[in-house]
Amino acid sequence: MPKLIKINASFTCECCGRKVRPHPEGSCRDHCPYCLCSKHMDHELPGDRKSSCGATMEPVAAARDAKRDIVIFYRCQNNDKLFRVKMAPDDNWQKIVELTTVPTPEK
Repeated sequence: MPKLIKINASFTCECCGRKVRPHPEGSCRDHCPYCLCSKHMDHELPGDRKSSCGATMEPVAAARDAKRDIVIFYRCQNNDKLFRVKMAPDDNWQKIVELTTVPTPEK
């Protein structure tokens, strides 16, 4: 299985305009902790940054997974691809709670 490519850099969120700091635990920062939006940048591996899409990925639901972590489900606004990522410790908890009331999407 291919290995995760770890990128943890600051960026400015294209959705809400806020400055986003690196992940507080040193993991990959792949979404805005304020509005929870992301950008479709990865193609085959998390962190590979090889996707030419670049569209906004909106959070559509959240749920606990088998490891008892909370995951956020994203849908690309350009090609309708579905992604899921682990919640970061500094994510907006109110938005996460709101997303847990939405049924998880089917692939």
